Amino acid sequence: MIKILALENGKKLIKDLPVSRLKSFLRENKNKVWINMENPTDQEYKILTEIFNFHPLEIDDCKKRLDLPKIDEFEDHIFIVFHRFSYDFQRHIMKLKEFDIFLNNHYIITFPNEPSETIRDMMQRTTKDPSLFARGTEFILHSIMDRVVDDYFPILDHWDEEMEKLENDVVTGNIKRTMKDMLKIKRDIRKFKKSMGPQRDVMNKLSHRDLPFVSEKANIYFRDVYDHVLRSYSIVEDQRDMITTIFEAYLSSVSNKLNEIMKTLTIIATIFIPLTFIVGIYGMNFRYMPELDWQFGYYMVWAVMIIAITVMLIYFKRKGWV
Repeated sequence: MIKILALENGKKLIKDLPVSRLKSFLRENKNKVWINMENPTDQEYKILTEIFNFHPLEIDDCKKRLDLPKIDEFEDHIFIVFHRFSYDFQRHIMKLKEFDIFLNNHYIITFPNEPSETIRDMMQRTTKDPSLFARGTEFILHSIMDRVVDDYFPILDHWDEEMEKLENDVVTGNIKRTMKDMLKIKRDIRKFKKSMGPQRDVMNKLSHRDLPFVSEKANIYFRDVYDHVLRSYSIVEDQRDMITTIFEAYLSSVSNKLNEIMKTLTIIATIFIPLTFIVGIYGMNFRYMPELDWQFGYYMVWAVMIIAITVMLIYFKRKGWV
């Protein structure tokens, strides 16, 4: 599906410009278009080659998802791959999504690899207030990226809350589901950090004056987004260290718990060693054992065993073992 917003002579907004008019419309120097392509067909992809003459490798990048963000410079445009994240806070599921963007002074073409509420909101906002469009296509790009980066912070805040819960669970010994939850957050943080490194480089380029098709006025706004990306990267770095510390504390807690169990079992086994020795002797049933015919022999054996248990427990308590 293709949605085209057009600005004619920097003033008149055209909501749904026909594809057939694109080529002639872009010949006018003051005209601008914003093309959003959601799940385009093969026929719609031909617009990129027939009208804009983009390189086949760029188009191929749009058709498949890339692992890392990037920015490529060409003579007449720049091509940007940018990542966004959606998070289901109920089921704790994070999805990485991708924006592919073509930009020059006369057009911006966006490829969300899934239908994007951000794009739709921005298009509605631009329809109501074309002044953003009139300022330049790079300001449309800034607004999209600013919204995408702002959506990172609720996810980071959620991880902070989850890690506090995990930390409390480890301290209190409530660790039944802790391992599963920790590994889930650790995996999501690793995925987020892997994307944020090159994303930081993309924003760094956009915030400097030597990049074509991004005006000096827009550089200031991109620097603000760049600061937010740096802040996100710093937060996720701290969170990675924190989840590692919690994980180590969890392993230590499990090890200590196992040691306590082993200590208890060892004490029980130690107590039963002399008892087993005593009943083993009197279980031999030799014919001439002197105590076998003793009237109070059974009770005396019990008394000896109870005394042995008591002595050992007193000894263990004085040593601090129980």
